[in-house]
Amino acid sequence: MDPDEVRRKRISRFQNTISLVPDEVRNPLVTKTSNSCPSIASVNAIDVSNEALIKGSPDNNSTLLKDRNLYTNHLICDVFEVTFSKDLYGKKNNYTFLTDVTSEFTEEGESNLPYISYEDKVETIIMNRLSSNKDERPLFQYLVQCYNRASQKNKDSADSNLIAKIQTFIVSFAGIVLVYPDMFPQPQSVLERANCVFADTLLLEDEGLLCITDAFLQDLIRTSIANDYVKEVFHPLLYELERCVGQYSFLDHIFPLLTALVRLCYHKNLLPVVVSVDSWDPEEGIKGGLDFERKSFLAAFIRLAPFPSACRHIAKTCFPDPLRKTKMEIDTIHQNIRTRLLSMQEVQYKIACCFLKGDGGREPFLNYISHVFSVNSKRRQMRSSSLAPPSSDGFLINLASILLRLCEPFMNPNTAKFFEKMDNWYIFSGSCRINLQAETCLVYSEPEKTAFVTSSMNAKDSAHPAHFITECFFLTAYCLHLGLLQTCVTYDEHMANIRDYQGLLNRLQEQSGSAWGPPEAEAFKQHLRGLLEVNIGEKYACDIQLFSLSFVERVLSYYALVCTWLIGLVDPDRAGLPLSEPSGLYKALPEFIIEDVVDYLLFVCRNQADLLIYNRGPLEKIIELFVLLLGAKEHLKNPHLRSKLAECMFMMTTEVQHEETPFVSIAQANPLALKFLVPSLISSYVEIEMTGSSNQFYEKFEVRFHLSIVLRLLWSIPEHRRQMINYSKGELFVRFVNLLMNDTTFLLDESLLKLRDIKETQSLMEEPEVWTKLPATVREERESRLTQDERQCRTFLLLAAETVSMFHYLTKEIVLPFLRPELVSRLAAMLNFNLKKLVGKDCQGLKVRNPEKLNFYPKKLLKELVDIYLQLTQGELSVEHPFVQAVGQDGRSYSAQLFPMAVRVLSKIGIDMEKVVKFSDLGRLVESYSQLRQADEEELGEVPEEFVDPLLYTVMSDPVRLPTSNLIVDRSTIVTHLLSDGCDPFNRKPLTIDQLESVDELKKKIKEWREKRAT
Repeated sequence: MDPDEVRRKRISRFQNTISLVPDEVRNPLVTKTSNSCPSIASVNAIDVSNEALIKGSPDNNSTLLKDRNLYTNHLICDVFEVTFSKDLYGKKNNYTFLTDVTSEFTEEGESNLPYISYEDKVETIIMNRLSSNKDERPLFQYLVQCYNRASQKNKDSADSNLIAKIQTFIVSFAGIVLVYPDMFPQPQSVLERANCVFADTLLLEDEGLLCITDAFLQDLIRTSIANDYVKEVFHPLLYELERCVGQYSFLDHIFPLLTALVRLCYHKNLLPVVVSVDSWDPEEGIKGGLDFERKSFLAAFIRLAPFPSACRHIAKTCFPDPLRKTKMEIDTIHQNIRTRLLSMQEVQYKIACCFLKGDGGREPFLNYISHVFSVNSKRRQMRSSSLAPPSSDGFLINLASILLRLCEPFMNPNTAKFFEKMDNWYIFSGSCRINLQAETCLVYSEPEKTAFVTSSMNAKDSAHPAHFITECFFLTAYCLHLGLLQTCVTYDEHMANIRDYQGLLNRLQEQSGSAWGPPEAEAFKQHLRGLLEVNIGEKYACDIQLFSLSFVERVLSYYALVCTWLIGLVDPDRAGLPLSEPSGLYKALPEFIIEDVVDYLLFVCRNQADLLIYNRGPLEKIIELFVLLLGAKEHLKNPHLRSKLAECMFMMTTEVQHEETPFVSIAQANPLALKFLVPSLISSYVEIEMTGSSNQFYEKFEVRFHLSIVLRLLWSIPEHRRQMINYSKGELFVRFVNLLMNDTTFLLDESLLKLRDIKETQSLMEEPEVWTKLPATVREERESRLTQDERQCRTFLLLAAETVSMFHYLTKEIVLPFLRPELVSRLAAMLNFNLKKLVGKDCQGLKVRNPEKLNFYPKKLLKELVDIYLQLTQGELSVEHPFVQAVGQDGRSYSAQLFPMAVRVLSKIGIDMEKVVKFSDLGRLVESYSQLRQADEEELGEVPEEFVDPLLYTVMSDPVRLPTSNLIVDRSTIVTHLLSDGCDPFNRKPLTIDQLESVDELKKKIKEWREKRAT
C-alpha cells in the first residue's frame, strides 16, 4: 500500500478519537490569568506591523473581532512556528511556511488573511506542519516545544481555553508520533531510535522548551488512556529507562533515570501501565535471585549501591592506595559518597511510595517484594548454589532501606498505633507473603509448630487481609534477615581474609630469610600486599552503606520496635522475672526474629562500636529484652543463642570507646535492668553449662568470661553491687560460686601445666647444640606443639584471671556463702593448690619468656590469692573458723611449709607488709589447727565402716540417704557433687538436694562415738 495512503488512514483514525479535555481538570500546573479580552496595546505588542495590515475604519465590534483574530492567529503561529505569509517567512527562518493551508485560507481573499480566525484550523495546521516536516529533530520533541511555548503564552494570555485546546491537540499528536513514528516524515536516524525518543527527551537536563513538564505528562497520560494506546506510548519509554539504568553503576550519572521513574510513577493512573511491563515480575526461566534481579524492571533502579559486587571500580576509583590513607582521609571520602547514597535512596524511597499510594500499584509492589524473598530463600544457607546465586547485597540492602523508611511512622516503640494495628498471627495466616516453613522456631519443634498452627488457625480467618503496618513490619524483618544479616556474615569473612593477609605479611617481614630465596620472597610479599590493598579497598567501599549513621540508626530503631513487641509477648503484665510460661504464639515464632537483633548488634560492636553512642534510646529496649531472656531459659530453646546474648552485653561494655557507654548508662537508670540484670546474669552463668555444641565444654568458659566481665562492671555500680550482695543469700548463688570454683580449678590447672610444657620447649630451643641435633620432623612437631600450647595457655590464663578476679572482689563484701560446708573445703583446696604452684619448689618451671604475651601475670595472681585468704578470714580468728579448718584439712596441697614459702615470696615482690604479717599469722593458725586435727585423728583410732563417707573416706558428720541408690553419704559431700552434677554418683539417676533423706539415728551414733573417743 502507498505510504501516503497509510498515513491518511492513520490520521483519519486518530481524528475520530481526539477529544478536548475540560479545562478545569486538564491543566492544574499552568498559571491562569484573567478571562478579559486583550487590549489594543497588547495586540500591538505582537511582532507584526499591524498598521500595514489594518486598513479602513471598521465599526467597534468589527475592530474588536479583527483584533482578537489577529491576536489568536499570531499566537498559533508562534506556538507552532508556522506562517502563512511569505514576507514573514523570510523574516523568521525558523518558521515553516504552510503552503497548503495558506492556499485554503486565501480562497477567502488574500487581503483578509490576517483577520481570518485560525482557531478552528488548529488540527489542520498541526497535520500540515507535521506532514511538511524537514527538521532533523524528532517530531515528538517539536511537539514538546510547541506545548511549552503554549504554556508560556498562557501566562500572558487571557484566553486559557484556546491554549487548552491547542495543547490538547499537541498532546494527541505527540501520542500519534510515538505510536506511529513513520506516520509523518522524519529522518532515518530518528526512525531508527523511535522507541528511544520519549526517553531521550525525558532525560534531557533542559529547563527550556525541550523540558517535559508534569503538565505535559499528565495530559499525555490522560489522552493515551482515553484513546486506548497508553501501553503503546509508555511501555517503550519504560523499557528504555530500564535498559539505560541497567548499564550504569552507583558512580555513574544515574539521578536523571531515577528521577524520570519517580515523575512517571507520581501519576497514579499510570501505575497499572508500569506494573504491566513484561519485566515487572519475571517468573519464567528465573535461576535464583541474581537472575531475577538482572531481569526485573524495578530491580534495575533499586540495585544501585556502592558495594564492590554492584560497582566494580568503586574501590580503585574512591580508595586508591588504601594502605597509605589516614583515618581522616577515609572518613572524608565516606562522608562525600554517603551524601550521594542518601540522595539516591531518597529517590528510591519516593518510587516505592508512589506504588504504595496508588490504587493500582500497592498490591503488585507487595507481591513483587514477596517474589524477591522467594527467589532468595536460600541466601542464608552456608553455601548458596552457584547455579542459582542469590541477589546482590546492594539490591537487598536498598530494599531493606526502603522498608525501614516505610516503618518510620510507627517505629517509635511507644506509638499506640503500631500495637492497635499489629496482627501477631499474620505469619501463620494464608495472607502472609513470606514463606517461613523452613525456619527454626524459638521453642517448638517442627511437628509441635504444625500442630499448634493448625489448631489455632482453624478458629481464625486465615486469609483475611492484614493492615499495612503488619505487612510492613514482617516484610522488613525478613528482608533484613535475608539481606543485611547475610551481608554482615560476608563482611566478617572479608575481614578475616584481611587479617590473614596482614598476619602472613607481617610474619614474612619479620623473618630474616625465606625458603624461596630473596627474589621469590619479595615477589610473594608484593603479591600479598596487592591482595591486601584490594581487600581493604573493598572493605572501605562496603563501609559506605553498612556503617552510614542514618542507616544504623534506622536498623537499631526497628530492632527496638521488634524487642518491644516481643516483650509484650513474653511479659505482657510487665512483671519482670521470673517470666510465666511462654505462649504458643511465642514458641512458634521464627528464631531469626531474636537472633538477627543479636547478630546485628554484635556486628556493629565488632566493627564500628562507637556508632552505638548515638543510639541509646533503641538500645534500651533491646537490653530490656536481653535481660528477660537471659533469665528465662525456657523462652529460648537454643543455648547458643542465649550465649550470644551474653556476648552482646560483653561487647557493648568493652568495644565502645567512650567515657560512659550506652550499656552503662542504661544499667544505671533503667528500672528493669536495676532490678533484674544481676539475677539474670548469674542465672545464665549457672545454666550455660550446656551450650548444645559438640565443643560445649570449652565454649562455656568463653560465655562465662563474657558474663564475668559484665558482672565486674556492674560491681562498680553501687545499685548493682547492693543487688548482688542481696542475691548472694539465695541458693542459686551457691551454685554460682561452685561453678566459679570448678572453672577456676580447671583453668588454672590447665594453664600451669601448659606453662610447664612451654618452658620445657623454650629451654630446649635455647640450647642450639641440643636443638639442632634433633631430627627435622621432631623439631617441626615441637614447634607446632609450642604454638598450640601458647594459644591454649593464652586463652586459659585470660579466663582464669577473670574468675580469680571475681573471687577477689566478691569476697571483699560477700563471705558467708563461701563458708558453707559444701563449698568451703573445695574453695580452700583450690586456693592451696594454686598457691603451692606459684610459691612451691616447682615454681621455676613457670618462668617462660615474655609471660605477658601469654596473659600470665604471676605477681598479680599471687596478690589476689593472698587477698582472698585474708578476706575470707575477716574478724576474730580462731581454730574454730570454718575456712581455717578447711585450709588445714586439705591433704592434697597443704603442708606446714606452704605459708612460710608464700611469705618469703611475698616479701620479695613488694606486697604491703601489713598483709604479709596477717598472712603469716593466718598460716600459723592453720598449722595449729592442722596439728590438733592430726592429734584428734590419732586418738580416734580405727573408724567403724558405717561411719565412713563412701566417696571421700572421711568420718561423716551429717549422714543422708540417697533415695535413688539407697546409699548413705555425708551431706556436704553429696551437696557439693549435686551443685555440679544433678545425678546420683553411684547410678547416674537424676537426684536433687531436696530429695536427700537425713539419717538421724546414724548421726547420733557418730556423735556419741566421737564423744566417747574424745574422753
